[in-house]
Amino acid sequence: MTQEDAFRKRLVVRTNSSGLSCTLTILPGGQDDLPSELEIAGVLETYHIAPARTDHDAVAELCRLARNDQDAEHSAIVATGIPAEDGIHAAFTLDPSLAAEFEAIAKRRERFEAEAHEPGTSCRGDEPDTNVDYRSQSAFVIVRRGDVLGHITEKTEGVDGMNVRGEVIPAKGGRSLTIERNESTRIEGNNLVAAVDGRLIYNLVRIRVERRLEVSGDVDFTTGNIEFPGDVLIRGGIKDMFRVRNSGSLRVERLIEAGTLDVKGDATLLRGMAGRGSGVVTIGRDLHAHYLDGVKGTITRDCIVTNEIKECTLSVGGSVRSPACSFYGGVLKTIRPVELGTVGSAGGAETVLEIGQLPDLGDLVDRLGSLFGAIDSERDRSADELQALNETIKKLTPTQAERLTELQFTQIRTEEYTEMVAKAAGTLLDSVRSIPTPRLSVSRALHRGVRLRLRNLEFVIREAVTCPMILELGPMGKPRCFLNGATQPAPVAKFLVPTSGCGGNPLATLTAYVNRILDRANDAA
Repeated sequence: MTQEDAFRKRLVVRTNSSGLSCTLTILPGGQDDLPSELEIAGVLETYHIAPARTDHDAVAELCRLARNDQDAEHSAIVATGIPAEDGIHAAFTLDPSLAAEFEAIAKRRERFEAEAHEPGTSCRGDEPDTNVDYRSQSAFVIVRRGDVLGHITEKTEGVDGMNVRGEVIPAKGGRSLTIERNESTRIEGNNLVAAVDGRLIYNLVRIRVERRLEVSGDVDFTTGNIEFPGDVLIRGGIKDMFRVRNSGSLRVERLIEAGTLDVKGDATLLRGMAGRGSGVVTIGRDLHAHYLDGVKGTITRDCIVTNEIKECTLSVGGSVRSPACSFYGGVLKTIRPVELGTVGSAGGAETVLEIGQLPDLGDLVDRLGSLFGAIDSERDRSADELQALNETIKKLTPTQAERLTELQFTQIRTEEYTEMVAKAAGTLLDSVRSIPTPRLSVSRALHRGVRLRLRNLEFVIREAVTCPMILELGPMGKPRCFLNGATQPAPVAKFLVPTSGCGGNPLATLTAYVNRILDRANDAA
């Protein structure tokens, strides 16, 4: 046996399965076959242990122990590798305030469901027996454009390692963000931000902002009041005392009870609204409904009702285009023409219909007249003082010269103001002329006792009219009636009784007033 074989016989080299650790054991023996540190290094190389990974201090200590106690077995880790550092996966962390909202909604739902199963408690009709105000607590998380939704941690590629043989241990790179998102969100730096207003949808696999809110059932204690910056679709109805406020359009597929609607866009009520005197609507554009009962409100543009308007108080900025609808027992005010099937009732329900009112335009004309009068007075006063200075003083003092300059400036300024008022008056006149003729079209019946106002002309229906008719103001501001599609007007005295509120033609008065302002402005110029 050679000396080298004797050395190998006393040495045992073991490498763990990961290749990150090499253990050397020196078996008991004599002094003659105890290898040196250099000889041990050679043996390790035969096992492909990289010198760069060898811990030479550990080898020296192991040799020292073996020399001092040759009858014992000695072991030590004499080489170590470098473990690979795998990359970090990309991750999304929801903003804490939004996470709190989702948590509150979950707790609200759990508590609501628990209360719904308590004997004697009904959360779908009456107020639940609890101090929690479910109406004011929304079941949806609403965000605005630019709101931070959460923080994104970017993935890393990792750092490769090395085993005791000097071989590279490849690191695993981190995965990209796996949560699904769309154009409703955008990344700004390390933040995920809402790109639109809407409802935030979030779970472990998806995050997005829905610009339209869809409610699968009723607006009641399960949803709370709705406040939404966009379109809203409600598959169910709206229960008593609940409110829907949104900046887009609204569509409700089932019955609306005595709730409140505040809609910036169009509103479509497929089943209608039974307000029982407490229902309130404020519609920013057109209203389409099957029927309205006991509703108060304002509709900025047109009102289209297919069946019935009963005991309502409504102000309509556009037209009422409802040729098959019955209107009775309430007040309906509109600026533009009205088409209805029936107005009033055989039972004499108090019904008031006002068409073509111009209160805002009248106020504007009065304000323009007051403004022009003030400018006119200032111009006359400064003109008189200016004339006196020019006629009586041959040589002006410095104070008089300064005053003369001020008066000249005042004359120029009043001329400019007069021109501005004249331009505004002309615009107002164009607006007045663009208003259509007050007109009521009835396809079936206009009942006795209905109070009717066409601009400021007030009437009571003396005798019911049971055939198609059109009632309007003529060019001279007098009412005229066309029956059964006739081209010639029929006498109106038979079924219209003037009331004490009658007056002249306000449109002609407004036109004459504005024309006087224009004439005065032209004379001043």
